[in-house]
Amino acid sequence: MEKGKVYITGAGPGDERLVTVRCRELIENADVIVYDRLASEKLLGYAKKNCEIIYAGKEPKNHTLKQSEINTVLVEKAKENKSVLRLKGGDPFIFGRGGEEAERLFNEGIEFEIVPGISSFYSVCAYAGIPVTHRDYASSVHVFTGHKKNDGEIDFKSVAKLKGTLVFLMSMKNLENITDELVKEGMDKNTPSAVIQWGTTPKQKTVVGVLSDIAKKAKEENIGHAAIAVIGDVVKAREKIEWQKYRPLWKKKIAVTRTTEKAGEIERILSEKGAYVMPFPTIKIGELEDYSELDNAIYNISKYSWIVFTSVNGVDSFFMRMKKLHKDIRCLSNIKIFVIGERTRKAVEDKGIFVDAMPEKYNSDDGGKILETFIDDGDMVLYPTSNIAGDNIVKSVERAGGIVNKIIAYTNTLNDEINKNIVDDIKNGGYDAIAFASSSQAENFMKITKGEFGKAKICSIGVKTTKTLEILGVNVDITAEVSTVKGLCDAVLNVLS
Repeated sequence: MEKGKVYITGAGPGDERLVTVRCRELIENADVIVYDRLASEKLLGYAKKNCEIIYAGKEPKNHTLKQSEINTVLVEKAKENKSVLRLKGGDPFIFGRGGEEAERLFNEGIEFEIVPGISSFYSVCAYAGIPVTHRDYASSVHVFTGHKKNDGEIDFKSVAKLKGTLVFLMSMKNLENITDELVKEGMDKNTPSAVIQWGTTPKQKTVVGVLSDIAKKAKEENIGHAAIAVIGDVVKAREKIEWQKYRPLWKKKIAVTRTTEKAGEIERILSEKGAYVMPFPTIKIGELEDYSELDNAIYNISKYSWIVFTSVNGVDSFFMRMKKLHKDIRCLSNIKIFVIGERTRKAVEDKGIFVDAMPEKYNSDDGGKILETFIDDGDMVLYPTSNIAGDNIVKSVERAGGIVNKIIAYTNTLNDEINKNIVDDIKNGGYDAIAFASSSQAENFMKITKGEFGKAKICSIGVKTTKTLEILGVNVDITAEVSTVKGLCDAVLNVLS
């Protein structure tokens, strides 16, 4: 991204996966992000740590910032020589006022770029099983803003005669007036109609009726903002192609106690089943101020018979210092590697080294027992780990007559920077399940939420994490049969479907 430049970008309809590659790229590199209420907050998890986040949400009669103020913020931040991302729901040029923002930037002599987004007018309909065009029903689609009332902007007499699909965005406040005007001007009162609220998100709600009663039905179902109305025979197609209802976790919200990066595989598996997955990073992995102990072990690496890795973070930290000290994998040629967990094994093998031993059960208790069988009397074992790691590995090696050098390679601390809105949503029962991937994550989760998580099902990755949760007074609904990411996902699916 260029400094002193503004990127007016569409964030898609709500599902954070429905963003362009370019949008994701900009989020990851922006100095400042100015976002509105229709852009998924989950996308902000991809922003860099020092990114300035500014909320500019606007909803009817409740504007955090007026449009003129938003324009001014974009100008001021660009003049501070920062790369500025204006993140807008849907497409910035379809009733998104992106054009006005671009004009202000032009007048101020500030460079800008427009990045289109997936618009809600067709994507939300698709998620509700309604194609806006269909060979049997409609060969055209017409999009309107329903925000304004009786100001002459919409010629209802002409609109009522259109043969294609009608889509009204931001229409809930004036839906009754819109439908009344269309009937008044001659549109068949029995024209199939639908209203879709919070489309493409777990809160998606669809109400189906006909032109003469859709406003009443929407009101009875408490449909509010943000919602769109679709009018036309294409609504009939929903009976056969409402595809989302067949996904076992559709509309289920699941919090995963991992960072956005580490939750990737869990999110991929559960999202395929229809779930909305929110990373809830309860731990913060940090670097050490002083690496002298670890560096000394690396300089004298030849004296070790084994290196034990129990986490990906341990692997990453160890090899980071190897690189810093200009050491490569050749110095590990006579050393055996013991790991706990598939992801840890993969992290090691990604460095070009095959693992020598790995237990079938992925926890330090069982891992220690297996490791014990490989250790010979007098073996030196290097164990790079976190500041909160237990001593099960150490005790196992010592029982076998080995000598352990347990070294802190990274810090594992409480993450106190979690989005307050997500914490409040969990406390207020907004999630269907919480997935715990480690004991430390469980302990920190309880501290952050003060033990409040509504009626969410509690899912644990393994016996050790389950024991920790039970000690904390939490009833665990299901424990993964196999302590892997896939095992945890299977547990979530079993308890919710």
